[in-house]
Amino acid sequence: MTVQAMLFALQRCQTAQEALELITFFLEKYGFLSSCCGRYPDGGEALLIADPREAWDLEIFGVGNDWEPGKGKPGVIWAAQRIPDDHIFIMPNYPRIRKIDLDDPENFKVSSNYKQFAVDQGWYDPKSGEPFIWQEIYTYLPSDWNLPRIWLLCETFAPHYNNKGFENAWSTGSGGRSMMKNSYESVRATRFTAAYFPFSIRPEKKVSVQDIIDFHRSTFEGTYWDMTADLDWLVPDGKGGFVKSPLCTPFPNRYWRELLDITHHRNVCMTSAYAMISQLRGWLPDPLGGIYWFVVDNYKHSPYIPIYCGVTEISPLYNTYDPYQFDENSARWVYDFVDTMLQMRYQDAVKDLFAVRDPFEASIYARQSEIEAEALELFDKNPQHSREYLTDYTRSLMQEAVKRYRELRYKLIVKYRN
Repeated sequence: MTVQAMLFALQRCQTAQEALELITFFLEKYGFLSSCCGRYPDGGEALLIADPREAWDLEIFGVGNDWEPGKGKPGVIWAAQRIPDDHIFIMPNYPRIRKIDLDDPENFKVSSNYKQFAVDQGWYDPKSGEPFIWQEIYTYLPSDWNLPRIWLLCETFAPHYNNKGFENAWSTGSGGRSMMKNSYESVRATRFTAAYFPFSIRPEKKVSVQDIIDFHRSTFEGTYWDMTADLDWLVPDGKGGFVKSPLCTPFPNRYWRELLDITHHRNVCMTSAYAMISQLRGWLPDPLGGIYWFVVDNYKHSPYIPIYCGVTEISPLYNTYDPYQFDENSARWVYDFVDTMLQMRYQDAVKDLFAVRDPFEASIYARQSEIEAEALELFDKNPQHSREYLTDYTRSLMQEAVKRYRELRYKLIVKYRN
């Protein structure tokens, strides 16, 4: 239902607040089921809703399988908080909203049952005098794949924020899975680590699209959560010392982890999905001002392609994917093929990949102003011609990227064959 509600919002709404209102209306009326975990069996999800003027974090939870439409009760529990204009925010598979200020409707919105449902379930007692903390009441304790990503965002974009204490505490055993015990002390300590970080934070310098792409690609290099730092990757260097094995990878599969006894940590970078960075610029016409920087498969290895809102179609290479059948004309399969080849000798092969991908992406960034100036000139004369121009440009980038990765695949096979 969440996906369908988002599609309706994209079709019908002009602003983030309109979308927020429509999505929550549909979820309250028709109900919500989630595949994710939460305190209640139906779990929760989060949606980031933005327009060129503002952005909101919408967090939603199910009300159980016994709910029926038409009975006068909302089919969902939800709360939304506006992200300040000069802040950055991360949703690491864990709720970020804590205290809700209903006297500030410009920054907070909630469902009518947001507190009463917790009272009815016995999760919150209004007479206790304790504050109602949304984050703590409706979800599980944070774990290894939640808080470190918040920490990394702060460490990357606001390094003078007091982050060091968190990493040191976590690495010495007071965080992560060791906290997932049912003792009062462990629960209290883990709740504290969740409360340690603000909802959002002001970056110390302006953040670019390239900065966000770099963050998407993070594997926690140089931190406690860096899986390439495991000592079991070390091999003799022939000089009396040790170096990382050429096989050392930030993406060890289950078999590598079992063989070398490597603790698994969830990277920021995902290996078998897709990602998009929405760049929203209100000073340009919508067909030019909105861009999805889109990537498939492994974010660290695949190229990010700009898809302008004005495009009317994309390359068939990006429309084709069957996870159970290899297809030479599927961009996802071509990137996946290269990603798999890297694992034969990752430390060396990834350098060959970067030598192909980085100049390609650099050329996209370098030409962006030129492309948009041409598209804007066309838009002023004939908006349809501008759309056609942007469509051709996006399609050409997709085709060029796949071409380069096909060629890289053959190089890797020859260079690193067994």
